[in-house]
Amino acid sequence: MRPTGWTSSTRWSDGGAIDSEQTARLERPVVAPTLDGARTLGARYWVELGRFARGLVRPVVGSAGVELRLLSRRGPRLLVLGPPELSASGETVASRFPIVGGMLTRRAGGALTLSQTGDRQVEVRVAVNGYLPVLGRGPGRRALFYVLTQARLHDLVSRRFFAGLIA
Repeated sequence: MRPTGWTSSTRWSDGGAIDSEQTARLERPVVAPTLDGARTLGARYWVELGRFARGLVRPVVGSAGVELRLLSRRGPRLLVLGPPELSASGETVASRFPIVGGMLTRRAGGALTLSQTGDRQVEVRVAVNGYLPVLGRGPGRRALFYVLTQARLHDLVSRRFFAGLIA
């Protein structure tokens, strides 16, 4: 099974928040439409991010959420996410991680959501909504720097996550 219909978009709000979304279509579901399925989406995402980053960024997963740390488990906290909010309803399953802080964010707000929707025409999605990055305060050089760094890395991690789900 291969993903089809890959899409990626990034939008900026007037207040400088970012909404970014990557989607792919699959032939069949990759997780069960249950809370365990939602938990699996989250766990697989952090594994793929860790593999992709090759030790440069380390996801530290615990009961309080996830910390993305630079270089080691005790390195600076780049991004801090709260514990997952899991949901499963009908054909939709999701794991939502609220963004609560870290060096790459101006302040708490927004969330990372990993989801799967559908039974026969399945869509998997990685969405970041309401994220306020330090590197992207509105138009100009900082926004360009965000697009050239974090946005591209997010796309690459999402592609790897989707490939890992179907492997």
